[in-house]
Amino acid sequence: MNRARLLSIIFGILVSFGLCHAHEALKVSTSPWSPYAMKKEAGQFEGLSVDVVDAIFKRLNLSYEMSLYPANRLNLLIGKEFIDINFADSPAWYSSKDKEKFLFSDAYAQVNEYVYFRKDKYLEIEKPGQLASHRVGITDGYYYEAFNKVFATGEVSKHAASSNEILLRLLINDRVDAAFFDDKLFEYLLVKEQVDSSWFRRGKLLSEAPLCLKLHKKHGALVKKINQALNGMKDDGTLASIIKKYTHPGKP
Repeated sequence: MNRARLLSIIFGILVSFGLCHAHEALKVSTSPWSPYAMKKEAGQFEGLSVDVVDAIFKRLNLSYEMSLYPANRLNLLIGKEFIDINFADSPAWYSSKDKEKFLFSDAYAQVNEYVYFRKDKYLEIEKPGQLASHRVGITDGYYYEAFNKVFATGEVSKHAASSNEILLRLLINDRVDAAFFDDKLFEYLLVKEQVDSSWFRRGKLLSEAPLCLKLHKKHGALVKKINQALNGMKDDGTLASIIKKYTHPGKP
């Protein structure tokens, strides 16, 4: 075999490897979180963020492998770079130092947490102490820094529900005076549980955060492509349709 033929074969192998590597499925994951990332009994994934990721990757003609992990496990796998993308995360949930370790896409949704009341039990509040002697429901595992002190001292009675659905029922049945939900989750639950939204009134804004895809810094070029895809999805209504699917299905 002459030298030119050998170099041609080597070059072909390298090109083939490069193309294969370039099209290797990206590992995308987040934690189970209604209505953003959920797993059906049959094993399929669904949710607002799941649909957004699928639409982005179809536009970019890229393949991906999806998984859901509890938060601690997820962070460990991302830290070891076994996962490329957390597809439902926010820079607002990180310190400045930790935020600098990653890249974040443009936001595809906004996560706003509010105090919700039954309409006949509404209270106008601005400070946590104004809920003193009242029963406040949260979903177990959620943390609200502004209320940490009044919960710890017992000034405000905290009731931790084991699921979002149970928390909604506690509010409906007057077992708690107020409950904390993010707005898209609350709207999703009303549809899922077939509950009339007119029974409730939304109160104080607790927190707001842009919902983004979080990537390792080595994926700088990919972030730019993702943002281009998101801009297209905003312009043609795809993003609005996905959000509506989980918050106001059936409405024009």
